[in-house]
Amino acid sequence: MWSPPEGEQILARDRISFASGAARPVKGMRWFRDPYGRDIQAELPGWPAGPVFEHQDKPDRSARAVGGGFFKTAAAATMGVIAAAGGAVAGSLAGQSTITSQPQDPATEVDDFPVLCGPVGSIAATLPWQLDPGRWHHAQPAAKEPVVHCHSVITDRRFLITEIPDGDLNRERVLWEIDKSHISAAGQCPYSEYVQDFKVIFSDGSWARFATPKDDSASGHQSIALTGQLLPEGAVPSAVRKSLAEYLTAQNKYAPEPWTGEANFFALPGGVYAVVALGPGPVSAADGRECNTTIMDELGESVVHGEATFPLT
Repeated sequence: MWSPPEGEQILARDRISFASGAARPVKGMRWFRDPYGRDIQAELPGWPAGPVFEHQDKPDRSARAVGGGFFKTAAAATMGVIAAAGGAVAGSLAGQSTITSQPQDPATEVDDFPVLCGPVGSIAATLPWQLDPGRWHHAQPAAKEPVVHCHSVITDRRFLITEIPDGDLNRERVLWEIDKSHISAAGQCPYSEYVQDFKVIFSDGSWARFATPKDDSASGHQSIALTGQLLPEGAVPSAVRKSLAEYLTAQNKYAPEPWTGEANFFALPGGVYAVVALGPGPVSAADGRECNTTIMDELGESVVHGEATFPLT
């Protein structure tokens, strides 16, 4: 199993893939586009052939390519959401059973569903094809599950994508990595099944939309780990540390294995704190590392549903 060198710390590890459309016209579909909405999957270096999806309503993308192109339109819409939220986006870190949000950007969530957007050669366009579930199934139609799981591994320095052939962690290898300084923003995408999706915007303006096989707790702590301000424990209010200790004690009453208290603290906008506690169990190829995230104010009180925020810039 991959592990970082001494001095580098893992903040989150989850199974990951490119997302799939949730709206009826794009249900289960995904596209890989350049700044003007052109499909570039055939031009991505080293990518095998994949499925070709056809939008059920056949939208006219040329309208969105006018005046700066699809890439700028989609990026502006995304950054508009960020600006409207004052550099943050609201989101619950508790599980949801269905889609409860309206599309934030209908152009990229209903009219179309790009999961990679940027010119060939951009940062997003260097992501590995193994993140595409449809490409695995297209290559091996008889397989019920991909023969390789991909994990997102986020450290205090890097964002990495690894592959785990046949679920064997002993064979895990790094497919792709980038220094976190090249990540401009990250945040959950509320308009997705169980809020599993999250988007990452890179420093060159290209972006990608990912999904985890869990509920929104995974997409939440992935986003926090990518862009949150990691704090040393000594910089965290004592009330927050006390609440965490009480929480872990309560967890251990029911957990089959005791939680070790391995946790990371992040400063979020609005004077609140995210506490991402790593679970006691081993890493699973199917799921990653168990993780529990809670949001607290400086008094150690939990922030209720709808008030949790985490940075996107």
